[in-house]
Amino acid sequence: MIKKILNKIFNSENERTQKAKKNIIFSLGIKAVSVLTYLLLVPVTLNYLNATEYGIWLTLSSVLMWINTFDIGLGNGLRNKLSEAIANNNWKLGRSYVSTAFITIAIAMAIFYIIFLAINPLINWYSILNIEQATVPNLVQIINYSALFFCLTFIFKIIGNIYLALQLPAVNNLLVMLGQLFSLLFIYVISLVSNGSLLNIALIYSIAPCIIYVIAIIYTFKYKYKQLAPSVKLFQKEHVVNLFNLGGQFFILQIAGLVLFSTTNLIISNKFGPDKVTNYNIAYRYFSVVPMLFSIVLAPLWSATTDAYFKQDFVWIKNSLKKVNALLAITAVGLVIMVLLAKWIYKLWVGPEISINHTINIAMAIYTYVLVSSLSYSSLINGIGKLRVQVVNTLTVATVFLPLVFYLTDLYNVVGIILTLILVNLSGLILNIIQFYKIINHKAKGIWFK
Repeated sequence: MIKKILNKIFNSENERTQKAKKNIIFSLGIKAVSVLTYLLLVPVTLNYLNATEYGIWLTLSSVLMWINTFDIGLGNGLRNKLSEAIANNNWKLGRSYVSTAFITIAIAMAIFYIIFLAINPLINWYSILNIEQATVPNLVQIINYSALFFCLTFIFKIIGNIYLALQLPAVNNLLVMLGQLFSLLFIYVISLVSNGSLLNIALIYSIAPCIIYVIAIIYTFKYKYKQLAPSVKLFQKEHVVNLFNLGGQFFILQIAGLVLFSTTNLIISNKFGPDKVTNYNIAYRYFSVVPMLFSIVLAPLWSATTDAYFKQDFVWIKNSLKKVNALLAITAVGLVIMVLLAKWIYKLWVGPEISINHTINIAMAIYTYVLVSSLSYSSLINGIGKLRVQVVNTLTVATVFLPLVFYLTDLYNVVGIILTLILVNLSGLILNIIQFYKIINHKAKGIWFK
């Protein structure tokens, strides 16, 4: 049935469209396993840890994910620049970009981790997370180990950006899924032979994806794409500048996005306690299935749009948006159904012990729709490489986010966080729509074309 829908929506014989459709179909199977794994990780981890410990881990992992921004935007910069090089059939230039990105990110991560080790003992994590030291006596050790493997993973996961540039997002989805699947299997096995340990959870979640990316790098550069294998000799300083010119704007978007998305667990833990983080994240994970599935469509469209824009194929870009809008209409119906079924799905998924307010479900559904709608337009704009409007808007809303979220949480508790996310993402959606149509209709000037 899903295949028929995709065939109807993506019915063009255009080679670029057909490649995108094949990746979407392959990604559906991979993403189905990924979503199932993503959901099963909740009850399996909750079975190993209690709700408070699980809330602590969710908060810590969201903080550690901030490390993702320290590629300084080079991952997405590489994605666009490599796509352009391949579109021009210049694999030598592409290999030089790959080499430069790998080396630069490795240096950045090494510097970051050294600084992190120096300042981590000075941070009072117990006060920030609102927990007693007796609850997790080895917290600093857990954070040190987790940060190390997060840094290593971030260096290695650039292989995913390479496959995205090659318009093969299904491979990137496969790598992410295997990392989650390995985590699930390891946690299940360790739960059979040992008592709950936050350190074990931290190590498993951190090491599993690292192993997958290392294997992928070896296979890719030794067998599949030798012509892109990185080499120190191919490092070019001028490519760092080229990657920074575009990647720097992605970096600003990532930094501002931290304030908008990655601080929510920290705020909830600090204001309401770690157990409330668990409740919020169960609802968040339930509805985040939608953007996860939607990313299957958006991932190939980003790099395909880069190729189309480089070749001035505006008709293809317009047609792609029409197809995405058709999927957005289907998504709206799906979210309504998810809200209606939420109570029974939660009970089946995590048991009757955890109760989630219906208002949270409604707010989360609205936020999810605004998010995927905004991402649909921003993915096409990112492929075109005109990011200035997004940068200015994201920096603006990031500035008002914290005051607004504290104000609304005082009024509406946890629901206030979701309301804040809706408001700040709505401005992005409106501006993305305006900018896209200005660009595609050749009317973009000034900031709209930067």
